[in-house]
Amino acid sequence: MRAVVIDSEVLDPRHSEDSFYKTKTANRHLQHPKVLLADLPEPHLGPTDILINIRACGLCGSDIAMTSTDTDGFVQYPFMMSSFIVPGHEFAGQVALYGKDVRTYWPDIQVGDCVTAQCVLNCGYCNACKVGLFDMCEHGDEIGFTKNGGLAQFCVVDMRHVWNLAPLLRTFDTVANVFLAGSLVEPHAGVFKAITESNFAPGDSVLVLGLGPIGLAALNIFQALGAGSIIGCDPSSRRRTLAKDIGASCVYDPTAIPMQIAVELETRNQGVSVIFEASGVAEKNWEGITEIIAMGKPNIQLIFFGQSKKDLVINPQPFIQKYVRFSGSHGHTKVWDRLIKLFAAKRINPLKMITQTISLEIIPVLLPLGLFGTNEGKITAIL
Repeated sequence: MRAVVIDSEVLDPRHSEDSFYKTKTANRHLQHPKVLLADLPEPHLGPTDILINIRACGLCGSDIAMTSTDTDGFVQYPFMMSSFIVPGHEFAGQVALYGKDVRTYWPDIQVGDCVTAQCVLNCGYCNACKVGLFDMCEHGDEIGFTKNGGLAQFCVVDMRHVWNLAPLLRTFDTVANVFLAGSLVEPHAGVFKAITESNFAPGDSVLVLGLGPIGLAALNIFQALGAGSIIGCDPSSRRRTLAKDIGASCVYDPTAIPMQIAVELETRNQGVSVIFEASGVAEKNWEGITEIIAMGKPNIQLIFFGQSKKDLVINPQPFIQKYVRFSGSHGHTKVWDRLIKLFAAKRINPLKMITQTISLEIIPVLLPLGLFGTNEGKITAIL
């Protein structure tokens, strides 16, 4: 099968000859990644596995981090990653084949069914899994990072992580759009979990910092959950226009108008109830955030979702005086069914996020160069 492959050198000489090496800190152990278009054997199927013929796979900033390097040649992705891996963790496709035991638990599954799959693979046995904290699994894997992912013709996933997209067939006008929507469940699921586990309530005014794919997904979720006014901030005029089209109440360029001034203007000095940080450069936004806290209402909810490049210096006093609530989130388990239902009910139209579709063949050229830029919404590979 045709697949995009990231092949990295392993720093530890004991593993230099291994064709597969897994680390929890890729930026410390993996160097000089090469991105190739390769012909790989079709994946082996276990008894509860499903072979998915991939039809759409979104590209993520983490894919760029896995293929770009620092000055010493180390990959910039700081989390779990394998040294030989097919990336792609936002995908949808059709059931091509299934293992011998799948029908025991999923009796109505059919070859050709439209499906997607979550990328967080929990073991089911560790202490975190025993209490349902699957995203904190002590022995887990992640599709597209430590297990081969969706930038390939086929991907194999255990059936317990696979979700049927049949409800979307009545919502979207073509099957191709069902696959595109299905590939967007993953980025929405992480955001949905972050928001629903916070103190956000319907009617709350919201500030979204960063209007890339995560920020745009946050706009979709906040609207679906009944937010009041939603202020979007991003330096990219294209992304601001896209956010406005998706439903932001107003958008600002933070390099032209400080975010705290934008909040004052749009809320008539009332402030916002929720700040959703999705820029990935929280250190640049921190001064503005603290000013909003100081001037604004009590009980502000800060939701940090973007990965900050540097440590933040925090003075706890404003947090104490204003009863600020600070939360973060990673992973996305236990919310996929709700996202699919929100898509099906037309509460969210995820397709507006997609600004570019590309072929599998061009990815090895573009991905290492980071040429997807900072002006796009979601870029999706069509297979």
